Amino acid sequence: MKKIIISLLFFSFIWANPHLFTNFQQGLDYSIKTNKPIALFLVSSTCPHCRDLVNKIANNRQFALYVGNNFSWIVIDVATQPAPVPFDRSVPTIMVLNQNKEPLSQPVKGDIPLNMLYKYLKENCELPLPKRWRLPN
Repeated sequence: MKKIIISLLFFSFIWANPHLFTNFQQGLDYSIKTNKPIALFLVSSTCPHCRDLVNKIANNRQFALYVGNNFSWIVIDVATQPAPVPFDRSVPTIMVLNQNKEPLSQPVKGDIPLNMLYKYLKENCELPLPKRWRLPN
């Protein structure tokens, strides 16, 4: 039942924001195409803190739109698929990456307040990105 609720929340994100991906490669392709950084949310459908964070985001359209408009937003459920980058298996973990999958800052972990998460995202990735962060052709 909990997995169904998490899935419904993820789908509601996708319907509300077409720039949210649950497939890392699709999100990476979008990041390269738009020259946007990647906001990678590593969560688990079995984690109560992840559910709380997802629930807070689902109930804050302004935050969801900010992330969706300024990043290639990727949400990976590490309970059902492998993480696309190394991490210490602590969930939720939020990372800002460039198109080479390199971190642009230290990750944040845990169910943090949205205002702190917004500040982290804003401070760690002002747009537009410098051209040097594009993948070579």
